[in-house]
Amino acid sequence: MPKPKIKSLGADARYRGRISVGCRQCAKGRKMVLFITGRCDFHCFYCPISERRRGTDTIWANERQITDDADGISAMLEEARLINAQGTGITGGDPIKVLDRTARYIKILKKEFGKKHHIHLYTATAVNEGQIKLLDDAGLDELRIQVPPEIWDKFDGSRYHDSLTEIQKSSITPAVEVPILPDKKADMKKLILALDKLHLPFINLNELEISETNIRALEERGYTLREDSIVGVAGSMQAGLEMLKTPAKMGINVCTSRYKDAVQLRNRLIQRAGNIVRDFEIITEDGTIIRGIIETGDLGGTAKILENDFGLKKRDYAVDIEKERIELGPEMAEKIAQKTHLVCFIIENYPTCDALEVERIPL
Repeated sequence: MPKPKIKSLGADARYRGRISVGCRQCAKGRKMVLFITGRCDFHCFYCPISERRRGTDTIWANERQITDDADGISAMLEEARLINAQGTGITGGDPIKVLDRTARYIKILKKEFGKKHHIHLYTATAVNEGQIKLLDDAGLDELRIQVPPEIWDKFDGSRYHDSLTEIQKSSITPAVEVPILPDKKADMKKLILALDKLHLPFINLNELEISETNIRALEERGYTLREDSIVGVAGSMQAGLEMLKTPAKMGINVCTSRYKDAVQLRNRLIQRAGNIVRDFEIITEDGTIIRGIIETGDLGGTAKILENDFGLKKRDYAVDIEKERIELGPEMAEKIAQKTHLVCFIIENYPTCDALEVERIPL
């Protein structure tokens, strides 16, 4: 077997051979993440899902929580448009726990954006023939199975082997996605070789990440942070890179925590920022938005000062009644701070629905 050529999607992520259409879209920031439910029966010790979502039957389109009704669906479609989405990744929890809902949302997305809108789904369930048919009929493009670590060295004959074999009979692309456990390298290699015998097109290997919800379970098993990361587990990325040398024909993709932040998330922020930025705001190279703000209890009076004393037009600023502030260009905020006693700041926000503030500079 010829030595495979190892390539990069950006940052420290590496792959060889075929990878998912969804992964390429994600690298561009053009894949919406649809968190369809927080319900799950597997309780994986490495699960990084936040307390806010874990175990709750809630739905999120990227960072936007939505309701399971017409308004929520409209918000989801808007979120997809705001990032110029070419596809959607459905996750949880376990989407199979709400299978009918999952199928319904797949149909909605396909109807709205067309057959080329690539949809993949991630589940730890060894889906059966009936579940596969429902997802296939709905239009699902790719089904990624998370094979539990205890199955890796005895995959042949397992229900996960049977499930992936059944998926191959449908029009859905079968795949596997698992976390990289650095102390389970031998078992992971066995899994890859077993999957290769099934002629699966690719496997995704995710760097193991520490979060507030899994840190205790990971520490109990001896996992620690690697020195150059705030979330990546020591030895995980390196173990994944070693898997790229496995003598298999299938594609292998190693997705790292740094790549998810520096490439996937960054590019998604850039996509969204470009669609929501106002003329007086600035988009940074990381996709965040910089604006000036004036915090005031007298919004009307302050607006008059801006117009009468500084010549601003209504298009040059915006009034946020809920936050009791006026938003405007950062340079203008600096000018106003120098010439008045108004309370001014320059702030930097994520261009997400929750508009997370990452920096605030008083003027």
